[in-house]
Amino acid sequence: MRRHARPVPLARINLRRLRENLRAAAPTSWPRHLAQAFEILNKIDEQRARDLLIEAVGAADACARAVDGRVTARSREEARNKAEKALARLARCAGRAPAEPRRRLDRMVKTVLSRGTCDAGDLQRLVHQAGQVAVVLVTHIEALHPAVRRRAEEAVSQLSREHHLSWNASHVFNVMAMALSTQHADNTASEISDLLVEYVRQVGEVWKAYGLKPSRARDNSDPNYTSRFLRFCDLVLTALLDPRSLRHDENLDQIRQQIRASHLKLLPEWRKQVSNLLPLRDHQWLVSEDHLKRARVQKTTAETP
Repeated sequence: MRRHARPVPLARINLRRLRENLRAAAPTSWPRHLAQAFEILNKIDEQRARDLLIEAVGAADACARAVDGRVTARSREEARNKAEKALARLARCAGRAPAEPRRRLDRMVKTVLSRGTCDAGDLQRLVHQAGQVAVVLVTHIEALHPAVRRRAEEAVSQLSREHHLSWNASHVFNVMAMALSTQHADNTASEISDLLVEYVRQVGEVWKAYGLKPSRARDNSDPNYTSRFLRFCDLVLTALLDPRSLRHDENLDQIRQQIRASHLKLLPEWRKQVSNLLPLRDHQWLVSEDHLKRARVQKTTAETP
């Protein structure tokens, strides 16, 4: 299953403070997912287990920051696409507007262009008179990649150096839309599977350095069995990517029953609009068997506790 970038609340966590806590404090005071991951490392002494966990947290932090970067790139690209379409629509509307509103927009455009240069504030002033779409469009402009926003500023600045007869709202909005028509080079895919594979590979190297064997252990008698390494990777990454997730809680069946019971108490017309299932974040793991396979983690038989 594909994994797509989502906002990461702890992508900018204070890694130094977390490492100090893992190094000195008791596991009972740690984030619960890290405490569970620490229990998996029972085959090595406590100090080495702490050191291993600290290195794994470093790899998870790097992965979280990379995911956060892709979220930012995707949101900027969405803002560029929406701003381009909105400006093109404004250009058409301004050209077809009645005489009085059109003259008012043209006067506003000439006031801005007469300064000879254009910055982000000028872009916002240009669209501020656009009516109900102005607030949304200003938000999109603010969310643009700085380089993309600069393209629009330069395009309007170039227009301000042309003859003033070309200074009308329809033409200016069209010039801004054209400036935003090209994607920025930093735009990346929203999938994060390659980041997860690299994270698994790094944690696997850490395990090997401490004398542990990362594996894709399976148990033919238990289809729900997962290897210690897979569970460790998912716990550590969950601590940084999705710390509120319940996916590793032991009482998930009880939580499911509570959700179904609460769902039955709703009015019939409301039940159709509310799910009675656990959210994906509470039962779908971040790291999968496929990520281990792509990271060249070997397959073995079931492990001993």
